[in-house]
Amino acid sequence: MAVVSHFLLQQPVSKPSLIEGVRLVYTLKGDLQLSFRQDVQGIKVTLGEISLPRDDDFEFNPFEWAQASAQAHAATLQELAQLKSTASSEVDTIAKLNAQLDDFIKAKNESETAMLQQFMELLNEKKRKIRDQSRLLAGAKVDRTVGESRYLFSVYIANASRSDDCPSIKKCTAQSSRITKVKAQSSRTGC
Repeated sequence: MAVVSHFLLQQPVSKPSLIEGVRLVYTLKGDLQLSFRQDVQGIKVTLGEISLPRDDDFEFNPFEWAQASAQAHAATLQELAQLKSTASSEVDTIAKLNAQLDDFIKAKNESETAMLQQFMELLNEKKRKIRDQSRLLAGAKVDRTVGESRYLFSVYIANASRSDDCPSIKKCTAQSSRITKVKAQSSRTGC
């Protein structure tokens, strides 16, 4: 019924898919034959036919029908033009937004690259400082015996200072200074 109303009375259809591929075909062979045909994947299917018999008593004015059809056609063309202009402006807006998006992505990538570059430089600087400190520590070879003797001497001095009478403090001090001198001489000569 919606298809007939659309084609004969030019009423809008609630579901455009109903009239997709549908055509109104007429033939005039004594009687007026109206056929509604739909093209489905290249096959023409007849949905229905209306036969209007010729009646000399009834006056049929095809011009009114043609006029209504022409008005509906003009309204459809006007709506189509309006939709095309709207679509064109929307396409322009989409193109501008895509350009902005591309600019934002480019700026984001540049910013990330700059931040990664700065981080890499900072990380390399820290690695260099760690290597320098490691070399410095490796170059300053501390003899274990000297360190232990100084530690023992400081412990001995601390204990001796608690007791007032310690005759061997002078002897320990002299021995510790001799060990330090020997180590210093051996490190200068490379032995």
